[in-house]
Amino acid sequence: MGKSIRDTQLEYYGKKIPGLAAFANIWLPVITAFAFWGLCTSNLSEMSALTIAIKLIYPLFSLITTIVIRAYDKGSYYTSLCYLVYIAILYLYRSLSMFFSSFDVFRVFGDAAANTDAVLGTEGIISGIVGAGAAIGTGIIIISTLFTLAIVLFFSIYYISIFVVHRKFFLTPFLELKKQYQEM
Repeated sequence: MGKSIRDTQLEYYGKKIPGLAAFANIWLPVITAFAFWGLCTSNLSEMSALTIAIKLIYPLFSLITTIVIRAYDKGSYYTSLCYLVYIAILYLYRSLSMFFSSFDVFRVFGDAAANTDAVLGTEGIISGIVGAGAAIGTGIIIISTLFTLAIVLFFSIYYISIFVVHRKFFLTPFLELKKQYQEM
């Protein structure tokens, strides 16, 4: 019954909304499952209060958006927009945290290797090897973080634009869409 109402609402709207079904039926449930998996596999006792709050808010917000999007109304429109902005900001925050952490690790490894060279008298051999390894590891982390950030930002911007372009579909009540459809 509910699916036929959504299909009828899309028919009354008269335009295709690219990716809406995939967003509601594939992407949101998958993101929600991964968000809960991340929460379940986290060691919350070693995290800051901000990190714990983010870890708790993310799966709950994902679940709420997954449930609310089914209505195709004002609530689903605003919830989805807020959710998309939230995940873009969340991944930007995570990426910046990863960048700063990886640079700190690189610096610490370099300092430790230099101290080892000074103690052992190896004239930079150990610091060169450790520095090269740390540079490669940091590069891999930075590239993978940038790739993930690019995907999430593209996803968020794409769906924000879809929601903004087709806001009439979400913000117009069902009966008014039906009336406009019958007048055509």
